[in-house]
Amino acid sequence: MVAMTTAVDRFLQAMMERGCSDGSVRVYRSDLSLFRCWCESELGQSFELLELARSDLAGYRDHLQNAAGKTPATINRRIQVVRSFYRWAHREGLVKEDIGRSLRSMTVQRRERSRRLTRNEVNAFLRAAKASKRGLARRNQAILQVLLQTGVTAGELTRLLVGDVALRERKGLLHVRSDEGPGSRALPLDGEAREALRDYLHERDASKGGPLFLSERGIALTVAGLEKLVQTLARRAGVEQEGINLQAWRHTFARSWLDDHPGDLKGLQRLLGHEHLSSTAIYARTERSQ
Repeated sequence: MVAMTTAVDRFLQAMMERGCSDGSVRVYRSDLSLFRCWCESELGQSFELLELARSDLAGYRDHLQNAAGKTPATINRRIQVVRSFYRWAHREGLVKEDIGRSLRSMTVQRRERSRRLTRNEVNAFLRAAKASKRGLARRNQAILQVLLQTGVTAGELTRLLVGDVALRERKGLLHVRSDEGPGSRALPLDGEAREALRDYLHERDASKGGPLFLSERGIALTVAGLEKLVQTLARRAGVEQEGINLQAWRHTFARSWLDDHPGDLKGLQRLLGHEHLSSTAIYARTERSQ
């Protein structure tokens, strides 16, 4: 019988020996740690690798889809990591059956092509956010300013904590936990973002810390909730909604940054948190093609 922690350590070592990048190993380590924690909550701290059945993996997929509120892309990545782990464990003789084969990915709808928001569209969004009801105006303005001025992803924004914001009179930083592995990065906040965050934090009771952006029910805002918010504000702003998704805000930040720093893909890579420069280069190619 092999403990899960032992098997995971051996699997990650095998990945490194095969020449996998440090970034890939970090992602696998993080995803398998989350999988192991869920297994412990279901089976107990001392469970063995062989104790897991197909139904357990199906339960983990349901957990990701329903309880954790993750996007289909994130769920599919974590499913693929578990499948790879079990394929290796079966090949190594640690399990009798490769039960990971039964774990199905989610169907992902074709991603709507993102586009850059115009200055008029951005202003219309901000006006719509300012007019939000039920005490949500300052929260919505702060969310849009953070998206616009930092280029964080939807997942990164919803994971922000109150303690991740550092504000001074003429300087501000946002500490972001990256989507690509367990690392983090510090992003500068311009005057508009600092003002919006300061107003928002002054309005809500931030003394207890916790999630930075809360839903109307007072719990952490989810990616799905953020998507709904952007769609609602687009309607209220009278903005043509084709191509205006959450990625469009990151797209707008990246293109604007390249306007001010032509050719500095390395600098943009650091801000966006990309592991590979090729991911960042997409924004430069988009710029040239339009």
